[in-house]
Amino acid sequence: MNDTEKRSRLYEPLFNMPHLAIALLDKEFNYIEVNETYAKSDNRSRDFFPGKNHFVLYPSEVIVLFRQALETRLPVQSVGRLFGSADASDREIIHWEWALSPIFDEHGEVDMLLFSLRNVTNKMRAKHALIKANENLAHILESISSIFYFLDTDYCFTYMNKAADKHIKSIRPDDMLGKCIWDMFPALRESLAYEKLHTVMNQRVSEHFEILLPYTNKWADVYVYPSPQGISIFFNDITAKKEAELEFARTQKKFATIFNTSPTIMSIRCLRTDRYLEVNEAWIDAIGYTRDEVIGKTPKEMGLPTTPGAETMTDVFKARQLPFKERPRQFHTKSRGVREGIMSASLMELNGEECALVVTTDLTEQRALEREMQRLDKLNVIAQMASGVGHEIRNPLTVVRGFLQLLQGRYPDSAYQFNMMISELDRANGIITEFLALAKTKPDEQKLGSINDVIERIFPMLRAKALEFQREICLHVSNTPEVLLSEPELRQILLNLTINAIEASTHDTQVDICTYHTDKDAIVSVTNKGPGITPEVKKLLGTPFFTTKDHGTGLGLAISYNLAKLHGGSIELDSNEEETTFFLRLPLPLGT
Repeated sequence: MNDTEKRSRLYEPLFNMPHLAIALLDKEFNYIEVNETYAKSDNRSRDFFPGKNHFVLYPSEVIVLFRQALETRLPVQSVGRLFGSADASDREIIHWEWALSPIFDEHGEVDMLLFSLRNVTNKMRAKHALIKANENLAHILESISSIFYFLDTDYCFTYMNKAADKHIKSIRPDDMLGKCIWDMFPALRESLAYEKLHTVMNQRVSEHFEILLPYTNKWADVYVYPSPQGISIFFNDITAKKEAELEFARTQKKFATIFNTSPTIMSIRCLRTDRYLEVNEAWIDAIGYTRDEVIGKTPKEMGLPTTPGAETMTDVFKARQLPFKERPRQFHTKSRGVREGIMSASLMELNGEECALVVTTDLTEQRALEREMQRLDKLNVIAQMASGVGHEIRNPLTVVRGFLQLLQGRYPDSAYQFNMMISELDRANGIITEFLALAKTKPDEQKLGSINDVIERIFPMLRAKALEFQREICLHVSNTPEVLLSEPELRQILLNLTINAIEASTHDTQVDICTYHTDKDAIVSVTNKGPGITPEVKKLLGTPFFTTKDHGTGLGLAISYNLAKLHGGSIELDSNEEETTFFLRLPLPLGT
């Protein structure tokens, strides 16, 4: 065994390293020996290599480095594709990290070369993939419309895309690179951005926020993400969007102002759930519920009364009969009153829900006024007839009554017949008196007086009338201020209202008379238990000759309404299925 073979045996442990490809070369770069890993790297056997020249098998420019190692007697190393030949052009390219180290003999001369290689193909592929990914990322960042900045851990600009170049026209991008954001834009220290960027940098969490940039006076939608090297900032100019939102908010505020201050009854209901989402003050005043009783509830949950058999707004919503305009409708109040109006509804969207804006014009007072005008027109006709004809009829009746009384004394056997004729003449005279009462256009002399005193003076008469009909009557008086009144006329009103209540009440029930006052009026209420008054009859009450009694003249309420009006007051009615109440309102004197 020569010296070279001996020395090669010294490196035998290296040959057994599976992760290294190792070859021993002589000074002419001929193979002395290779390990199994080296042979397999080119799909050869170990016996193939000894005696063959490396660069004959694998021509390469690295021969220059090999010669350099011989000349300088120093190791060289590099990375490259070492195994390539004409017949291996279609093989997979493998990258090697290699080193060539001279081995010296006992005289200090280069005896052989140790050629070691490590496969770094995966590492190189990963490096190239990273480079390619970075190129792709840079291409993406340059092509997106979003503005992008990258800040290092010292908050200095290290990269910005083309969109960022155009963001701040007064500063060149090159003047920003390497500069701290807080030094470039000091006003940001007092903004939300300062807090958010420090949160991302220190806590390594992402943040999203909107900000009005102080150096451009434009709104930005900002996303900030952490990375080991610093933070990435993406943002978009949303000035147009914010201006649209502000305009929408202003429009909503205008709508809310109009909605809440409008004297027209308005509500917003969700079509899907039929719940009230909003009502205005006019709705609350007219219907009688508080906001807490309405918002978020359906009419059914509120217990809102309905007219049996009549179409409700819930029915309209279910049938999708929207929109509609100026549809006559009746609507109910919390106190079970029924009001008249015209209703319109249109579709709108609120918080992503399809809703109906329902607008109602309350015509109850207008309709009542129209009916009152009709009633007064009729009263005017009757009054003219009564004033013109009443006295002409009453005078002959008086003459006839006088002669009947004379004849009654001459013919005592016919006293019954005479009494009947005189009674009928008196009844006719009473009707004429009522006619004349309708013709009154101004009250009798009025003076300050107590309505309680007037009621108490006629109460025994009213109690007797109640007993006649087997009814109870109760009087509930409170300390009511004095009003201007004509006692005879007030007595007539109270008698008419109370006798009507007694006659309309059901058997063995009670009629209640109450007095009280508000800031403006003294009030007498007369309540009876009974079936109530239908809306159709309500409209006709107070009309001369309209009556629901079998033997009534239909003049009592007409006279009462007229006398109440002559006192500057009014008569109002509230009726349901269980009871009916008439209210006589007389104004309190100024300063009371």
